[in-house]
Amino acid sequence: MLNYIDNLKDERVNCYSVLLVTTIKKYLEFIETVYAKKGGIEGQRSALKTKSAQRIRKRLIDDLNRGTVIPPIVLGIKLDDNVFDQFEKNIPENATSLLDKINIEEQVSIIDGMQRTTALRDAMLLKDFNAERPIRLEMWIAKSTNSLIYRMLVLNSGQIPWNIRRQLEVVFKQLKKELENNVNGLELFDGDEQISRKKAGQFQSSQFIELFMLFGTKRISIDIQEELAEEFARLDIIETSGNDDFTEFFFGVSQMLVNLDEAFSNLTSNESDVVLNKFKTGKHIFSSHPARAGFIVAAAQEIFGLPGMEFLKEKQREKFTKLQKGINDFYELLISKKDNQKELFEIIDLPTLDEQIDLKASKVGEFERNYFLKSFKTLFELAKDNSLQNLTPCWRSSH
Repeated sequence: MLNYIDNLKDERVNCYSVLLVTTIKKYLEFIETVYAKKGGIEGQRSALKTKSAQRIRKRLIDDLNRGTVIPPIVLGIKLDDNVFDQFEKNIPENATSLLDKINIEEQVSIIDGMQRTTALRDAMLLKDFNAERPIRLEMWIAKSTNSLIYRMLVLNSGQIPWNIRRQLEVVFKQLKKELENNVNGLELFDGDEQISRKKAGQFQSSQFIELFMLFGTKRISIDIQEELAEEFARLDIIETSGNDDFTEFFFGVSQMLVNLDEAFSNLTSNESDVVLNKFKTGKHIFSSHPARAGFIVAAAQEIFGLPGMEFLKEKQREKFTKLQKGINDFYELLISKKDNQKELFEIIDLPTLDEQIDLKASKVGEFERNYFLKSFKTLFELAKDNSLQNLTPCWRSSH
């Protein structure tokens, strides 16, 4: 049973903050599936291994058993557009029945209150613990995933607990579904096990989390071990994800990547006497995570501007539209040659790519990411001017 208290609308990112009261028992019952299936909570336990952190949690459990009141636990709920519109019509009434009408496992995330939820679960094991005591919940209800991401990062700014990747994983399970619905041909694998790509458009879900982060920060890599870098990255993502068009642009750029992956994958043979070491077929280009990272960041910088700057929204839209057209035109060129391996081989020019990427470097991963960033920046420049005939100048642009 949920009892409604009040609601406020966040005009900044078009979502509602709804305050409710329920019992500890009821909360833990309906949140169980989110807790059990990642939900970000299990991963949080790694932050509780220090002695001081364990003492803090033990104190919280003791306090709960003695009747303490904890701050509201914040849930993020993503609704479809039509459901969101219906919800707005009578929020007090609809808020109390909302959790009975949605798929909690797919549409609900705990965006602030992981440790409190773990402490509540542990407290339930104590003898004579009163599970019928009331607890406050704050539900952030939105129809855009990036609104929830924006809220979560703002809520957690200034706190130590979670790094950005862990925070984004909480909401990414909802974004994953949106991505696959909006990007034709995209298939994201769950879990960290390495699954070999059988066709274009197949990627690890965890790797797309990083691409999402890179798109938000407009940087080719994020050293999340460095506290200062972490905070700057957080601010960059907060700023970018607060943009109403952010997820639309990310979906669009992801579609460009998947389309090119499909077109490149049509090249299945080596039409030269050159021995290819790393990039032996077209599918191998975006099998490389540094290549994917370079593509995503080059697109982000093209659309939003370099890190530390931000184009006006009208200019962002203009740049996105122009980039989209240029890449689509190049995609059509590649597709028109799908049955001609020789011509396709000449356009993609794997020998030049394979030769350039084979250069020795002390930090191979960093070298490859920066190499592809420069290469795809050149690709975008040529594609926008409709002067892209082959990828040779792109592969050579770093040297």
